[in-house]
Amino acid sequence: MTQSILDAMDHTNFKLIRGIAIALGSAFFIATSVLKADGLVQKKWPNILIITADNLGYGDLPSYNPKTTLKTPHLDRLATQGARLTSFYSASPTCTVSRACLLTGRIAQRHGLMNQLGGVKGNYGVGLDQKEILIPQVLKKAPTPYATGCFGKWNIGFAKGSRPTERGFDEFIGHASGNLDYFHHNYRNKHDLYQGTRELHRDGEYSTDIFAAAAIDFIRGQSKAKQPWFCYLPFNAPHFPTAGNKRSGQPNIWQAPDWAFREIGLSPKEAEPKKRYDAVVYAMDKAIGRVLTALDKAGTTNNTFVFFMSDNGGFRLNRVGKDVAI
Repeated sequence: MTQSILDAMDHTNFKLIRGIAIALGSAFFIATSVLKADGLVQKKWPNILIITADNLGYGDLPSYNPKTTLKTPHLDRLATQGARLTSFYSASPTCTVSRACLLTGRIAQRHGLMNQLGGVKGNYGVGLDQKEILIPQVLKKAPTPYATGCFGKWNIGFAKGSRPTERGFDEFIGHASGNLDYFHHNYRNKHDLYQGTRELHRDGEYSTDIFAAAAIDFIRGQSKAKQPWFCYLPFNAPHFPTAGNKRSGQPNIWQAPDWAFREIGLSPKEAEPKKRYDAVVYAMDKAIGRVLTALDKAGTTNNTFVFFMSDNGGFRLNRVGKDVAI
């Protein structure tokens, strides 16, 4: 790609980002200023919550496709109460690259991480150039520094110096790799759940629930501290099941808690992959609902920007009708 094309792409991105910043800045000033007793206006910095799904197809959601079989009442609520973007594009069709672009605000040709990190070696390597500046690092330098937390899938490098708590996040509970077993938390033969830089062992707990609970604890704690916060909640759901992550004799099927199947009228023993996928998405939606409820209870909903997106859209894996809707 020539330098002139790169410059043109960056210029276009800059104009778009500048426009968004102006709009958000205006809304922020109006919505988050509070009137002091002496009549002077004092700014209250907004909180930021970014929630991402993993390989979710936009056509799966009722807010985009009324014919879908999925039930996502809490995401439907977000769609009706906020702005639904119908011409939104991820910066890459792969997990690693799209996340690097999101966190840096730069296209892949600029930050240099242009391919998916593969295998244990790739996921636990340097990944994204450690000189790149991430959102939490910028927010740490705000006039009122932000508290920052990341809870979920990282997937941009986990070598020393590349881990979340070494790149601007105060707190991290999540996994290094591109996918893991939802209940046993291994990537291939390696245990892959961490708190900060240390392994976290919570075998048998559903990963979606672990990440949502960690985000809720973070939101509650920081809201009580009256410090502005940035929470990045990148769920690993509904990433497709991976045979390499399964134990001997464990079936390679979509994983969701038994209650999720029952609440959408299915048996936990359901064999149809698409129906099992529906349960995975439903469990994620329910977790998002708990996070939104935590915002309400903390009294911070009206002072929080909430964004939801799929990291890079759905995977069909050449199996017509098996994975995600279009």
